Amino acid sequence: MRFIITFLLIAIALVTPAQDEALAKQYYQNGEFDKAVVVYEKIYSRKFDDAIYENYFLSLLALRQYEEAQRLAKKQAKHFDANLNYMVDQGYALIQGNKQEKAELYFDKLINEKHKEATYYLVLAAAFVHRELYDYAKKTYLAARQKLSNENLFQAELATLYAETNNKEGTINEFLNLLDYNEGMLDYVQNMLQSYITQPKDFELLKSALSKRTNKYPDRIIYTELLQWLLVQQKNWDAAFIQAKAIDKRLGTQGDACMRLAWLCIENEVFNTAYSIYQYVITLGKYKINYLPAREGLLTTAAKKTFYSGIYSSDDLTTLKQDYLNFLEEFGSNESSANVMKDLAKLEAFYLDEKTSAITILNQILVLGNVRESFKAECKLLLGDINLLSGDEWDAALLYGQVDKDFKEDPLGQEAKFRNAKLSFYQGNFVWAQAQLDILKTATSQLISNNAIELSLLIQDHTLDSNYEPLEMYAAADLLIYQNKFKEAISKLDSISIQFPAHSLIHVILFAKGKVMAKQQNYLKAIEYYKQVYDKAPDDLLADNAIWEMAQIYEQSLLDLEQAKQYYQDLILKYPGSLFTVEARKRFRKLRGDVLD
Repeated sequence: MRFIITFLLIAIALVTPAQDEALAKQYYQNGEFDKAVVVYEKIYSRKFDDAIYENYFLSLLALRQYEEAQRLAKKQAKHFDANLNYMVDQGYALIQGNKQEKAELYFDKLINEKHKEATYYLVLAAAFVHRELYDYAKKTYLAARQKLSNENLFQAELATLYAETNNKEGTINEFLNLLDYNEGMLDYVQNMLQSYITQPKDFELLKSALSKRTNKYPDRIIYTELLQWLLVQQKNWDAAFIQAKAIDKRLGTQGDACMRLAWLCIENEVFNTAYSIYQYVITLGKYKINYLPAREGLLTTAAKKTFYSGIYSSDDLTTLKQDYLNFLEEFGSNESSANVMKDLAKLEAFYLDEKTSAITILNQILVLGNVRESFKAECKLLLGDINLLSGDEWDAALLYGQVDKDFKEDPLGQEAKFRNAKLSFYQGNFVWAQAQLDILKTATSQLISNNAIELSLLIQDHTLDSNYEPLEMYAAADLLIYQNKFKEAISKLDSISIQFPAHSLIHVILFAKGKVMAKQQNYLKAIEYYKQVYDKAPDDLLADNAIWEMAQIYEQSLLDLEQAKQYYQDLILKYPGSLFTVEARKRFRKLRGDVLD
């Protein structure tokens, strides 16, 4: 019996404090501060931790018991060796009680303590910020600089403090002061400025401050670099180009800054400026280190610009091919130009219907020495694609199989396995295709894994009744679309609708017709088909694909940026797990006005 009584007493002792804390917290959250104070007073007699103190202190202030709150803060400070948070709270209670002058004298005494180290001021300022006493925090930082004879102290902290109080000029100056002291902080300063400097007038303040520092310190290239970065944030690409040239001239680099800017322009689809930059770097001289990369960059820019909108003529393609040939005439067909050779082969095969020439070029690459084996494998995959385009399915399967064997656990090998599975799908060999796709569902590449899952589900969803004929017809039509045999493809798709009018492939057929229309540059008709998929079957496997295709067409081909932005947003919000969500978010940010790094 004595043991049981002792156990119960211990249990009560353990449970009661927890119950008290829960009750006090409930009163506090409900705004019943008079009741909360009664319970917190009881708890505080045995427990001094910060969470109890904080709610107790704020409850007293809410009840306007300012002197009691001040006494509590003083008592807490004694318990925790004069912790500066509790020291500041004593003055904070004075302010809440309208004793401003007394509080100011008290705070000045804290700030002007003698023989203190930098850490003291850092902690004290943080305590002021905790109670939103920003002027005193600023006063603390500035006093520390004076007392410790170091103007470089607390630059980042002051900059952040100024930002919190919307003092943009102070924010800018302190971040620039930080660069004065340590140029290695450039990335940090850029990230912070990107967060705090957001309005056009803020940009102008920063530009003005940078211009002053550039004039004052003409040898400090850091300010020119930051000015170029600012111009990029403003999407003033041509002015950024001027700064990039200035950086290269000062550093004696042979176009390095310009090349970096050109890459950024391509990422943001500013093709005209990228083209101008590469042309400038080329004028620096044939024997400069960036001459060859700039020549290749011109080709990349021209190709991306040609295909970006999806609207191009045969003359555009012929001109682009001639650009590639001019490059190869100057530099030769060798290891250094292998990437250009590969791009030319892709252009010839898929856009100019010159498959024989494309195959010849790729075979030339495969016998070159000093070319990475992984690059040769990429060329083999492209060669397989071209063979499939030509109807040579056996050679395509052979090439895919070689890459699969040589790069077993590599994404290249997995990509080859997927293409072989897709080829088996085209041929109507669904069982073998499904077996390969099951392996690829856990591929290291998210793209391959998602593609495998999507094709696997297509097979699974449309063979449930053991009647493979409709899917076989669709697979054959899909291959015809790949081979650009559009008339035959549409005829095959229509045959499915006629022979199997109620089949579950209806939305897949609509999507396929959308692909055909897009390939033929009939974008309005393509949107009609995609919209039917999205509107009639929002839960269908291809619904997010349809939104993505519509958004791309509106942005790049029809130039209806608001409609594109709306579809990208729909994709992000309605299909967060989609394969396209990451890229949709990137393109939404671009249309919103963000600069893509």
